[in-house]
Amino acid sequence: MTELLCAEPQKTLDEFLALDLVAWCLRYRKEVRRGIPYSFAEPWLEEIYTEDAKEKVVMKAAQVRISEYLISEALWRIDTAAWSVFYAFPAFTKMSDFVKTRINPAILACPKMHAQLVNDEIRVKAFQTAALFLSGAQDESQVTTASADLLIRDEYEFFPPEVLPVTAKRLGDSDHAHIRDVSHPRFPGAGIAARHDESDKRRWHVRCPKAKCGHEQSLDWDQVKFSEKAADLADHNKPVPAGEIYLACRRCGTPLDRGAPGRWIPQQPGAGVAGFQVGKLIRPRAGLAEMLRQSRLTVEHEVQAFYNYDLGLPYSPKGMQIGREMLDALVRKDYHLPGGAKFSYMGVDVGLKLHTWIERQEKDGHRYPLFYGALDDFKDLDRLMARFGVRTAVVDAQPETRQANAWALRHQNRAALCYFPSRTEKKPVLLRFDDKKKQVAKGESATAPTATVNRTMICDINENDITEGRLVLPAEAPRHPELYPHFTAMRRVKEKDRAGEIRVTWDDAGKPDHLFFARNYALVARMLYMDHKFGRGISVAADNIGTVPGGREFTKEGSW
Repeated sequence: MTELLCAEPQKTLDEFLALDLVAWCLRYRKEVRRGIPYSFAEPWLEEIYTEDAKEKVVMKAAQVRISEYLISEALWRIDTAAWSVFYAFPAFTKMSDFVKTRINPAILACPKMHAQLVNDEIRVKAFQTAALFLSGAQDESQVTTASADLLIRDEYEFFPPEVLPVTAKRLGDSDHAHIRDVSHPRFPGAGIAARHDESDKRRWHVRCPKAKCGHEQSLDWDQVKFSEKAADLADHNKPVPAGEIYLACRRCGTPLDRGAPGRWIPQQPGAGVAGFQVGKLIRPRAGLAEMLRQSRLTVEHEVQAFYNYDLGLPYSPKGMQIGREMLDALVRKDYHLPGGAKFSYMGVDVGLKLHTWIERQEKDGHRYPLFYGALDDFKDLDRLMARFGVRTAVVDAQPETRQANAWALRHQNRAALCYFPSRTEKKPVLLRFDDKKKQVAKGESATAPTATVNRTMICDINENDITEGRLVLPAEAPRHPELYPHFTAMRRVKEKDRAGEIRVTWDDAGKPDHLFFARNYALVARMLYMDHKFGRGISVAADNIGTVPGGREFTKEGSW
């Protein structure tokens, strides 16, 4: 602070702080989550604070301190320039949580701002000099109530496209009209990635520490070097010895110091919008071992998450279609469908027929179907539950919700209904499970346990079992009239929803896909058993469990 003041001896302290956000933070702010004085020990952070462009875009990974920056600039502008600030989130609930966990503690931890607070509400923080307006942006009505000098759009990626122009109108009466757009990305050319493409696209560069090299370079994942031993440790989430994983200089291979001084270099100078791309690689605190573990995941939505949340980069999911040759590669001529089992998982896709898939998983990770086909009514499912020793079953809740619910209740604590949420989630979750125990305890009308499943994610897992060879098909599979057609109908595509948002989905091109989805439900059944202990401790004893032609008997795990 002394050095900074000496650089501007003609200015008073207040005048100097009004011109320098970094100095203001060092004097007045504390880090909300850790309660310690503000620090700029990570050298890449300072320019994001000091760049005073009218429009600034930050395309970022998760947990890289950018929310702290947004709070800091909002409070600084209110305190030193008497600017009103409009801080918007795509959803009111997200905004409300942010206010309670981040904004309110930040004001309390800053006595200067807390002393100026004259009105403290969720939506409006009024200070003696100006106001901080906080809003959701799910529709236009939420963002038409206030004028501001600074507009902050946090989680820009998830704003409805039709609302974005309306939020910009909050700056219509301002002589300043500054905009800050921040989010992690999803797809190239869309959302925050498209906004970042309009900017000068600054990348953080550091120099190689080797004196004879000194090469200045950005930090990218292809520079990460590791031994197979380190990779194995990372896969099992064990501590990795220092130096086993590192970023290497592109020119000479010397390990780079991620905490070394560096500079932001624009890729599109003169673009007019200041743009920063902030991934975890430029943060020394972000462990490379965990990032390596994430990078080695193979299911498509997991790859997407690694790019978006760890690297802070958009990712274009692979467009693919399940082909006959992929299924042929899974066929084992020495494997045949058995006549029964003592341990398995069942999935049922409901339509004109009840397409059913029953499988087990062996200790080597391979998954063996025991039965697949179409049934006429739910009574047939009862017989299969006994014949194959089904521990957990998941049935499509629609379109026959009443019949599916009644059937699941007959197999209490073993069967659940499955729903796919109709709206794209901001941060998708693969599976949410409600066992309905509280409902029964209250004496309400009985509803079977429900699993709410992300459709794209479960299709990804199904497809990944095929491409990675984990699914084993019996010798008779190619001759089944529906198996190949129902699987090869599926293709992974990108499309725009009604709001103009790009999303990834699985499409059947109007062809039957029932057995593919029946297997999806069987995968969910196994997750309920393994992760939620649903179906455990329930007796499935019956006379015909495990009996097969030829006298073969199954073990408890379903193998022979």
